Amino acid sequence: MFEPNFFTTRLPERWGYWLSAVNVGPVLWRLGVRPIENQPLFRPITSWAYHIFQTQGNLLASAVFTEEVLTGLAMVRTNKAPLRLRDLWQPRYARQGACLVSVTALQEPYRHQMRQQLAMHIRQQIAELLNAVRDGDLLYLTPEGRYTQDGRVGRFRMLWTVAQQHIPEVVGMATAYDVLRPGPLHVWMRWTERMKAPWAQTILRARRPITASHVVAVAVEGMADESSAMARAKALMAKIPADAQVASDLATRPDEVLTRALHFLWPRHQHGVVCDPRLPGVPDLVQYYRNQWDETIAALTRCTRP
Repeated sequence: MFEPNFFTTRLPERWGYWLSAVNVGPVLWRLGVRPIENQPLFRPITSWAYHIFQTQGNLLASAVFTEEVLTGLAMVRTNKAPLRLRDLWQPRYARQGACLVSVTALQEPYRHQMRQQLAMHIRQQIAELLNAVRDGDLLYLTPEGRYTQDGRVGRFRMLWTVAQQHIPEVVGMATAYDVLRPGPLHVWMRWTERMKAPWAQTILRARRPITASHVVAVAVEGMADESSAMARAKALMAKIPADAQVASDLATRPDEVLTRALHFLWPRHQHGVVCDPRLPGVPDLVQYYRNQWDETIAALTRCTRP
């Protein structure tokens, strides 16, 4: 949001193309919005270029980026003039410049410089944010930063680690996508009780809503036919701990919801790995839900109210 090229992939193609060079960062800053790093070592090509442009000037792109990046940029060039960092804000580079690359796409000494600058910048941003929080304020964090790809609760980011030293109690929101069923995407969320911050990962695992997708993903494992899988799904429902958070439709209409989910999953499961474009980063949805089931049940068995 605070760099050129932000609009490229977030607006319709024509608008994103022509507004690729617009930087709304100064406007957002005046409105009180403050940036915070969420991809310190893996970001778009134009983002790396913008950071180095701010500190080093309008350098030749060939002095900054590796040959692999330069080859990709050359595919959309329309002239033979030396390519400089500022040229990357031009619309012709909008799509290619939005490609995510790691810090290893930079040549030395810029790779080392960016590592040092970003580490210092992140610590400064966190300090400014926490210093602005006063008694009675609410601080909302998404500590994982992105949805999980294997189903498990991921490692929390640095801001959470620092913030919990200043905040004695927190409230979390446990979220579960219910993808293995027909119709629109269902998302189930549950607020947790107030808890001591170090308990957050365990509590979020325990409070994650159990959905029809979780039950049928576990039920189909090793089953010869759909009726056997349904029998196992019903047996699994009976074994869910009493203090588990169960999606409301599954809790009130289990037979109906499980039947529809199993009809939806069974033929897809028989033809191989199950994927869904609504969760494009998840390579295997059945394993995804089995991981969540195991993690949630394990957390419930050892979790006590802090």
